[in-house]
Amino acid sequence: MLYPGINAFIVFSGNAPSPFRFLRSLASSLPLYMTLAWVYSVAMIIKGIVSEKEARLKETVLIMGLRNIIYWMTWAVSSLLPLAISAFLLTMTLKYGKVLQYSDPSVIFVFLLVFCLATISQCFLISVFFSKANLAAACGGLIFFLLYLPHSLCYAWRDVMGFRAKLAVSLLSCVAFGFGCENFSKYEEQGIGIKWHNVGRSPQEGDPYTFIVSIAMMLFDAVLYWVLTWYIENVFPGNHLTQI
Repeated sequence: MLYPGINAFIVFSGNAPSPFRFLRSLASSLPLYMTLAWVYSVAMIIKGIVSEKEARLKETVLIMGLRNIIYWMTWAVSSLLPLAISAFLLTMTLKYGKVLQYSDPSVIFVFLLVFCLATISQCFLISVFFSKANLAAACGGLIFFLLYLPHSLCYAWRDVMGFRAKLAVSLLSCVAFGFGCENFSKYEEQGIGIKWHNVGRSPQEGDPYTFIVSIAMMLFDAVLYWVLTWYIENVFPGNHLTQI
């Protein structure tokens, strides 16, 4: 294999690690690593929300005049800050650790930040089904991990899935995140990398599911999870799954 700037051929043996093989594995493994890394954070966010519900603190601040949207926005901001820091550190590691050496780090950071937003909205949705904080923390982390598992099947069947099927399964934010990882890993294999000028183009000819579609679906998921949270909390108060 001829590398740019090196006037020599390097032959990789069948057992030697190839950078392209590593990038292919990154597309399938990065969503898993992100899910596992954030299980504890997700569990703590859910526990914190349910703890306030259990202690009647939320009802107290609402009676005192705090608007419900402000309450949730406060939780969103306080939850986003630590996740954004971890996303920034991961971006720096991927870029300057020569894993995604051709990609624009700002694109990767925005991609991870959008996944953070979708994850926080997912935490809000999970929290409305619980009234006991410890139970919510235990089950919330497990539910978050279980929602990742469909991505493994989608990755295995990615070549036979149509565009509409990919959009449908992308209603799970982990799946949309996985498709985005697959896109930027393919661009990295080609020595191009994901940049702002090619986020709307697919690295695979004929595939309409581009990197920007992945970001748009995660944003849609974030809004959808928030709407479901508002609906369940306001239309079915006190009738949630574990509040019977």
